[in-house]
Amino acid sequence: GCAGAQDTIARMPIETDAVPSGMCAFTVSITGLRGGHSGAEIHLPLGNALQILWRIIAPLTNHRGVRIVSFTGGEKKNAIPREAQATILIPEGNFMTCLFGLHTRCNEVCARLRHPNDLLDMRVVKATAPPRVWTSSTQGHFRAVMEQLPHGVLLWHPDVKDLVETSTNLAMVGEEGSDTLVITTQQRSSSERAL
Repeated sequence: GCAGAQDTIARMPIETDAVPSGMCAFTVSITGLRGGHSGAEIHLPLGNALQILWRIIAPLTNHRGVRIVSFTGGEKKNAIPREAQATILIPEGNFMTCLFGLHTRCNEVCARLRHPNDLLDMRVVKATAPPRVWTSSTQGHFRAVMEQLPHGVLLWHPDVKDLVETSTNLAMVGEEGSDTLVITTQQRSSSERAL
């Protein structure tokens, strides 16, 4: 039979600070991924742009003073995201180190992509200076969410070889107004109990 589906939508408050002095704004964008249907293709080794973008920028938010202004991506709840972008602030004194770190992480992620049609392209472009930036607390909460959210096959069917029983898709991240981040995931399962 067909798998049932449900959406899980999380809303996270965004708290902001004034932009500290000595920071440069850049937009980091991920494109070139194949994407796919979250039901029929969730078992394929397709890159998720939201996960990939987070893996690229996360280490810099830990150690290099990089601050997040925005993080968005994904277009449909039933599609594996192909594109994502984040606007970040980089301390002027750490600019070259951070740029090198972004490209190093991008190369590491590229090396792990396993689908031949996933052609990851990362661009880092200077952005207009924003009026506000996420607080360290908001950035920490977002980190915790992104590092715990699963994506992909959760359970295989116990009786049918290579049939997905339960899966989840990290589908979209976007802003609702200026003070709420909305994270949308979609779960599918042929087992009613699993939903």
